[in-house]
Amino acid sequence: MKREKIIKYLTVLIMIFVMILNMLRNTSVYDYKFYNISLLELFWITLVSIPFILTIIKKRKNYTYLYLILLMVYLLLHSVNINRFDQSFFPLATINIFKEIYYILRIYTLPLMFLYVLLENKDIFNKEFYCKMSRIIISVMTFSILILNVLKLSLISYSSTNEFIKYNIFDFFLYKGDSQMLTSRGWFNSANEISAILFCLMPINLYLLYKNNSIKNLILVLIQGLVMVLVGTRVSAIGALLMTIFLFLLYFITNKKKKNGYIKSLIISIVFISIVLVISPFDFKEKFNNSTIQISDEAKYFAENANNDNIEEIVNKYKYEYRINDYFLDIYPVSLDKEFWINIINRDNSLNNNNRVLKKDIEKRIISLNNNKYDYLLGIGYTSNIPDIERDYVYQFFIFGILGIIILIGPYIFINIKILINSLKQFKYENLLCLASVFSILAVAYLSGHVLGWSFPMFILVFITGLNSVLGSDLWKYFFYN
Repeated sequence: MKREKIIKYLTVLIMIFVMILNMLRNTSVYDYKFYNISLLELFWITLVSIPFILTIIKKRKNYTYLYLILLMVYLLLHSVNINRFDQSFFPLATINIFKEIYYILRIYTLPLMFLYVLLENKDIFNKEFYCKMSRIIISVMTFSILILNVLKLSLISYSSTNEFIKYNIFDFFLYKGDSQMLTSRGWFNSANEISAILFCLMPINLYLLYKNNSIKNLILVLIQGLVMVLVGTRVSAIGALLMTIFLFLLYFITNKKKKNGYIKSLIISIVFISIVLVISPFDFKEKFNNSTIQISDEAKYFAENANNDNIEEIVNKYKYEYRINDYFLDIYPVSLDKEFWINIINRDNSLNNNNRVLKKDIEKRIISLNNNKYDYLLGIGYTSNIPDIERDYVYQFFIFGILGIIILIGPYIFINIKILINSLKQFKYENLLCLASVFSILAVAYLSGHVLGWSFPMFILVFITGLNSVLGSDLWKYFFYN
């Protein structure tokens, strides 16, 4: 019994501390280090390792040893391959084997260890535990963002300098300036991370409402919808409404006997979020706008006649018309690859206006110049410092290769697909609600990134995978023990 209590209490602490750790990344507390490793991270690693060790001692499974062997083989091959990376093609690269392996183990392996704890301790983590923990996570995130917004102590969603807001939700009707100044992410590290997490937690919140259609649970849904608009990204704000509408329609498809109270709560949620979106000053249309800007005849002439001798001068003079952000000129200077930049200024400038496209083009170019046939299999490494293109799976493909994706990301997708197959056989609304949660975060990972490779979203992904495994409880035993 003592072992079970330790694992349970540490799991609760892990899910609470992952939120605290994310907030502390913006403070000087995170900078206290031991041998160049943050003391907070060391504590975090220890916190996750203890329940993992307690679990693996009692429940030794062959598949865990097989995975560890595959992981070690991959780390060895990956290390050898990134050590061959020619940094002259990308001077920002700082290939470091220790840092590379530490990053992989901390960001990708640690969540898998936690997932192993949840899946192998079904006797400890039941549906009731997940419901209580879900309510705690959603409440801490939403109420902290809302309260800090009201007090004007929240960080602006898009601010690299961790700037505090000067306006709050009550200024929605009065403020006439840049609408991004009204966005809030509380004290959390990244608006994109929080957007992905809140988006995937909305189905869980509606699951809690479905199980207990109380005023308290309805208020929690409404507060989350409000906060998702406050965060101000497409994923959070528009996603809050689309997800609620989708799950409303799904309810009618999957349930013959309807709960009128739950239907009313869903309608109230849809109407409330719609009103908040309408009165909010955020122009979400702008976020979808990657239109071509007319290039002057002069800029067009110089682009067509660009060569190695004049390309730097041309790009610097007409970079706005070519839609080239200074960021790209800093990380991949024209002098480094003149041929590449000649092609960039001669193509449709709407492509350059899309940062993700240009980042991907730069990364493909770097791999092409590196001319190593194993890069696509083993990756060029996280410490190559190539820019994050904000599309997970694609970014991981570049830094870890196909083999890395299979070993580091594959288990999350594989386990959830097996759970999906089992749940579809039952086709229960509550199962589909929670599956919508896990597959929404896996979809957001590709659409906007900032999920895979980030501690907080990864642990939320693990947590909701554990919840889904409880709802489809026979699957795990069937797959591994029969």
